[in-house]
Amino acid sequence: MVGSMYRNKRSNLWLIIASISGVATIISALAWAFWPINEAMTIKSFSWDRTVFIYKIETCVRESSIRPPGDARIIDSWTEIYTDGPDQNGNFSFDSETYYKYEIEEWVYSRELGGLRNGHEPFWPQFTLATSDRPYRVGEEKEYRRYERYIVHFENGNSATISQDKWDKLTIGQIVYVTKLRFGPIVDVVTLENDD
Repeated sequence: MVGSMYRNKRSNLWLIIASISGVATIISALAWAFWPINEAMTIKSFSWDRTVFIYKIETCVRESSIRPPGDARIIDSWTEIYTDGPDQNGNFSFDSETYYKYEIEEWVYSRELGGLRNGHEPFWPQFTLATSDRPYRVGEEKEYRRYERYIVHFENGNSATISQDKWDKLTIGQIVYVTKLRFGPIVDVVTLENDD
């Protein structure tokens, strides 16, 4: 009896040790796979994207059960009557809600200028915003937002989006050191060759 209890405790101990060892192996493998590494790469080319998003005023038709804003023009309104069904005594209660269909001017997406280009001399696109003599300024445009990114392409087929400050200092053929995930994307250009 004592011998079998000792064997059971011993086999349970080995099971616990094997489980801990297996978990540690899995954690080690994941850490190895996702731990960032440094690697030297040669720059092949550059590209960049500078895009300007333009919005314009348009007359939009909306429907709502909430009273429209003061600058809206009501086109139609109607009342809907509804019931939740009979109560426990068989009586019906009715409720109503008024809906509005109206026109209002809103800023909406119009166009975008620029886009992805190859090279190492970025520029913002030139454009003229439309003005309007029409009622409610319909058709008038404004610059809504600017977007920019700078990409370095390497001879091994990898590429990385980095800050413009770093991008401006790089040249084709230059060897740089990057931080990347072992089986994933480049995280950053960390050290430049001949940095002082």
